[in-house]
Amino acid sequence: MDELSVIGSQSVPVPRSAREAVGSTLTLMRTEGGGRAGAGRRQGFTAELVLRTISHWWKVALPIGVILGCAAGAVVWYSVPPRYSASAWLQISGSTPMVAFNLPDSQDRTGGFVQTQIELMKSPIVLAPVLSKPEVAQVPEIAREPDKVRWLGQSLIVRQVGRSDLYTVSFVCSDPTDSAAVVNEVVETYFRHHETRDSARVNTTLRLLEEEKTLREGEVTRLQERVRELTKEATGRDPFAVMQQPDPFRQGPLVDLQRRLADAQVDRQVLLAEVKALEELLLKQVPSVPQTLIEQELERSEELRVKRESLVLARLQLEELKKVLDEQHYQDHPQYKKKVTEIQERESVLESAKAAIRQQLSGDVAKTMAMRRADLLAERRQQLEAMQIREDLLRAQVDKERQGVLAGTGNLLTAHFKRAELEQAQRVLDLITSRLAQIRTEQNAPSRVSKLRGAEPPTAPLPFPYYILVFASACGLCLPMGVAVLWERMVRRISEPRHLESETQLAVVGEVAPLPSRRRRAGSALPIRVAEDIDLFEESVDTLRTSLLLAEELKGMRVLTVTSAVSHEGKTSVAVSLAVSLARASGQPTLLIDGDMRSPDVHKLFEVSLEPGLAEVLDGRASLDEAIVTTRSSSVHVLAAGKLSTSPHQLLGNGKIGSLIQEVRARYRYVVIDTPPVLVAAEALLFTKMADTCLLCAMRNVTRGDQVRKACDRVLASGSRVAGAVLNGVPRGRYEYRRRSYHYPRNPA
Repeated sequence: MDELSVIGSQSVPVPRSAREAVGSTLTLMRTEGGGRAGAGRRQGFTAELVLRTISHWWKVALPIGVILGCAAGAVVWYSVPPRYSASAWLQISGSTPMVAFNLPDSQDRTGGFVQTQIELMKSPIVLAPVLSKPEVAQVPEIAREPDKVRWLGQSLIVRQVGRSDLYTVSFVCSDPTDSAAVVNEVVETYFRHHETRDSARVNTTLRLLEEEKTLREGEVTRLQERVRELTKEATGRDPFAVMQQPDPFRQGPLVDLQRRLADAQVDRQVLLAEVKALEELLLKQVPSVPQTLIEQELERSEELRVKRESLVLARLQLEELKKVLDEQHYQDHPQYKKKVTEIQERESVLESAKAAIRQQLSGDVAKTMAMRRADLLAERRQQLEAMQIREDLLRAQVDKERQGVLAGTGNLLTAHFKRAELEQAQRVLDLITSRLAQIRTEQNAPSRVSKLRGAEPPTAPLPFPYYILVFASACGLCLPMGVAVLWERMVRRISEPRHLESETQLAVVGEVAPLPSRRRRAGSALPIRVAEDIDLFEESVDTLRTSLLLAEELKGMRVLTVTSAVSHEGKTSVAVSLAVSLARASGQPTLLIDGDMRSPDVHKLFEVSLEPGLAEVLDGRASLDEAIVTTRSSSVHVLAAGKLSTSPHQLLGNGKIGSLIQEVRARYRYVVIDTPPVLVAAEALLFTKMADTCLLCAMRNVTRGDQVRKACDRVLASGSRVAGAVLNGVPRGRYEYRRRSYHYPRNPA
């Protein structure tokens, strides 16, 4: 038998088996830590909760997480297929290549042209015809997508190579041949659209300039005849012969202004032709909607899906009706005719809805193309307005200069002014003819967009996406801990006094330190660390006892019950230690009653016989004096639980428990009763109601918030008087911090 005192400073001999029982209970208190770190019922996910969960569950969660992480990584490794990327190389120039002439619109300093081409390649205008090809639509990655056009536009990668004019068009899929086929089809369709659009624009501009040239030629002929008539009337000479003679009016600022006015007129006419060409494109060319795009929209329409399902249901009902009716004359039956009419009406409604969607889709595509053309048209119109203002200013200056000349020389200059108009008209005609020649010449210039190399099936797959592997493994590794956090969040374990107060609305009257369970060999000295832990435990119990004795509302207290919500919450160790502490403080005998007759432990701690005990006293098989045992400490008496011969409810319901409590109250200064857990055995409420007061024990990081709250509610509902709550298993560090400057030796030399 080990003489180690686990209860008080007095030498109370406790058997080794008793010490081991107390130690095992407290060891359980230490190892089952790490519960909910929230105060109250509304506690959310906090860093404290996560840290406590990790400290409690890491030994279980880490191995499981490693296994799940490896399994997730293996699944990703073997399930992710190889990916192939095929690329075509294009050159998209920011300026138009020239043959001999640098046209005014050949420069693009804002980069709008390049960005327009990139967006055009990824737009439904190009991708819808691409998806109409079976070899593209049947690619597995594309075939399983409901919105194929949008998905392909998002998956197609157009990337600039460095800061050059080179661009790559890429597509990634599981088959190298499919990857190259999709890229080549997109590039070819884009070039067909690009060439068709540019050719139509240039041809329209040339046609309008030809029409303007014809009008200018007629104007020149008319002015020549008018000049000839005026000159012959004034001088009788050939006007064009006179024009070869020196003419004083061909010098001065008027001539320069007329030349500048002619240049401005030509520039405006050329730009006006371009504007009209763009306007014709907006007005006349209506984009055709690809049939594949229409079918995709029809398949996705929720309205059409409902109508199709309704039509299919009606047809199935018609087939069932055929089976029920006479096979030879079912067509004449009124119900059959009614169902046929209903099906026809639903088919008509379905076709009308399809037509409406087709019309709406055509409008959306046309609107997209019109917006792009409208942007260019707006830019050209702004330039045209600026040129018109410049031309008006030059014309006003010419008119002003003419008025000045007329005021100085008279009406003889009329013929000369007409001749000047003729020269100006001729100059405009020459400039238009020259511009037509320039546009026709530059029409043969290389395109701003050219294909350098088509896509070829890649021979090697893309590097494995290790980030997916890492992410999957990390999820598997963290999953058990995440589940543990959710579990701890749900059970809300008691970790701090404030948590216990929040759940029970009771004051925490004491915090009891854990008792070490480390054994020592016979004849060996007690380790210093273990001795210090014993001191902490004894002092925490003495502190609890002092709080109870000094409480004003507990004066006159004689009978005290110690209970808990469920088992393994340290109530027995608190009851035993508190009884010894009360006996030591009062110097009078104190009785410890083991009221937990279902699962008794007190007799093991003191190594006394289980029977006779409380059960034998209540059913009359033994007297109270025969059942009470005096321990080696003469001030601590023990009434063991005894051995049950019937239900505890029947024993406690025979009325003897009341007289027993009254008898021990008269004989002892203090009586401490270790009751069963409140939520496990309802007879605990009878003990708490008969006692003067009650202590509700909770084990740190073991007791659940909902359980201790229910236990507190039941005790209070029974009419019992509760002194407060006790938090068991408080860590050593908290007491070390408090006793840093106030430590004293328990057994001074």
